[in-house]
Amino acid sequence: MLWNRLPSPSSLFFFEAAARAGNFSQAALELGVTQPAVSRTIAALEAHLGRPLFNRHGPKVELTSCGEQLSKAASTAFGAMDDLIESWDHLDPDRQTVLLSISSAMASQWLIPRLGDFRSRFPKIDLRFELIAGGVSGLPLNKCDLGLRIAPPVDGFDSSAFYIQERIQAIGSAVYVKEHGILERPAPGKTHTFIALTDHWCSWQEFAARTGSKLPEPHQILTFADYSVVLQTALSGQGLALGWISVTSKLLLDNVLVPGSEAFLDTGKNCYLIGPSNRPISPAAEVVREWMIEQIWSDVDALGHRSAPRASSSAPLALPDRP
Repeated sequence: MLWNRLPSPSSLFFFEAAARAGNFSQAALELGVTQPAVSRTIAALEAHLGRPLFNRHGPKVELTSCGEQLSKAASTAFGAMDDLIESWDHLDPDRQTVLLSISSAMASQWLIPRLGDFRSRFPKIDLRFELIAGGVSGLPLNKCDLGLRIAPPVDGFDSSAFYIQERIQAIGSAVYVKEHGILERPAPGKTHTFIALTDHWCSWQEFAARTGSKLPEPHQILTFADYSVVLQTALSGQGLALGWISVTSKLLLDNVLVPGSEAFLDTGKNCYLIGPSNRPISPAAEVVREWMIEQIWSDVDALGHRSAPRASSSAPLALPDRP
C-alpha cells in the first residue's frame, strides 16, 4: 500500500504543493497551514523515503532528480482526481466554478476571511484560485474566469469592471508604530525597518519621492518576493510595509495594521476585476465580481473612504484621518 511508504497521508499533498510552487511559504498559503508545518512534513517525508526531494536555497527550493520523478507522478495522480471530481460537478447543472486570479496576499488577508459569507450566500458557486506572489499589473488572465489587475484608466472602460482606485500607504502593527513612531517622526532613539517587495516599481525610495516624504537615517530594509510575506512580516511587528488598500482594507478595519505615515500615494491607476478577452464573462464570475465590489466598498465606507462616482476613472479617493 502507498500509505505504508509515507509518514502520513497528508505528506504527499504538502510535497505536491511545494513542488508546484517552488517555495514552502507559497505551499503553506495554498494549504492553509504555516510554513514550518510544510517544512517539517517534507523533512519527515524525505527521512522516511531515505532520500532528499528538494535542494534548499533560502526561501526557494529546487527538486532533486528523485523529487522530479515523484512530482510528475503526484501531479498526474492529483490531476486525474481533480478532473474526475470536476466531472462530478457537471452532474449538477446549477453548480458552477469560477477560477479567480488574485495576489496571494489578497487571498490570505482579504478574501479567505470572507469565504464563509460567500459560501452561505452562493452555495452553488465554487471558487478556485490562481495566486500571484508579487504585483498584478499587466499580467495576462490566462484561462481564469476573473482576475484583479491594476492599470491606468482609459476612456470607455467597462464600468462594471472597476474595483477601486489604487492608493498606497505606509502601514505597520499598532505595537510597532507605538514603539517606533511613524515614517515622518521616528520615536527618539529608534530606527525604522522598511519591508519591501522585490523588484516592484513602488520601492520605499519611490514612495518617499512621490509623496514628498523623507526616509529617516539610519534605516534598514527587508525585502521579500511574496507580498503575503511582506504583510505577515509587518503583522509580526518587524517594520513598516507599503499597503495597497485593495489588499489591506480588512487589516486596517480590524486594527491589526495601522497607518504608519501621514502620506498617501495616489498612483493614478485603478484596480479592475476583469474577465477573459476571448469570451464573455460567465454569469457565475459576474456574481463573484459584484460580491467582491460590494465587500471592498463596505470596507471603504467603514474606513471613511469615498469615491464619487465609484465607477469614475478620475474621481479622487479621500481616505480618513489617521486614528
